[in-house]
Amino acid sequence: MKLLSQTLSLIGLCLVAGVAAQSSAASTVTGDLPARPGEDGQGIGYTFQMYLDPTAGPMTETWSGSVGSKAWSDPSNPVGPLGIPYGWTHTSNWAYFSLQSDATVQISLAPNGSDLVPAFTLWRGADNSGGNFHTYTQNGVPAWVDAPGFSTINYVTTGPGPFAGQNATLSLFLTAGDYTVAIGGNDTVSAGHPAAYSFTVNASPVPLPAAVYLFGSALAGLAASRRRNYSRVINA
Repeated sequence: MKLLSQTLSLIGLCLVAGVAAQSSAASTVTGDLPARPGEDGQGIGYTFQMYLDPTAGPMTETWSGSVGSKAWSDPSNPVGPLGIPYGWTHTSNWAYFSLQSDATVQISLAPNGSDLVPAFTLWRGADNSGGNFHTYTQNGVPAWVDAPGFSTINYVTTGPGPFAGQNATLSLFLTAGDYTVAIGGNDTVSAGHPAAYSFTVNASPVPLPAAVYLFGSALAGLAASRRRNYSRVINA
């Protein structure tokens, strides 16, 4: 009985301590990541960086800016594996965000009053080589990170928007780490000027598996049963 009580207390303390130790932090920083040795300036330069720690609760970071016409897809470019023409690296906005823990994430790109047909590509990893390359494919590793000395980013998914004026939104589970997003779209109406957008990342903590709660409930029930039996023996 004493051992069971100690076990239950330890489980409870661990759960409470785990929540108490969790800290909440989020921030958005303008500009590129620091360059690393051996990087030659070919590749991308980040427009902004987001840092999210969702362990204690949902975190939301938003950036509003403008992006060049046809940044994510230009009909004049060769068609890539998605069946979509390549986008222009130098007219896209590139975002970096960091998750301090595993999270359920919603990424949303909104036109913000413009006629942008919003679209984005998500990669895992970071490429802080700076500078600008010319074109990129939306579902592969961009050519410039294949060279020795460059960090590798791995394709995750795309989030194209279907119509002008609608948001491109994607919800998925992501593990802790670094992520790169190419922000763009197919701004065919106002092709002569940049289109406004708002980019939002919402990260929520991953709930504990139901098995954890069932295990705790079972132990609590067992403890109560043991106490009742012990009481009967004492009072007999």
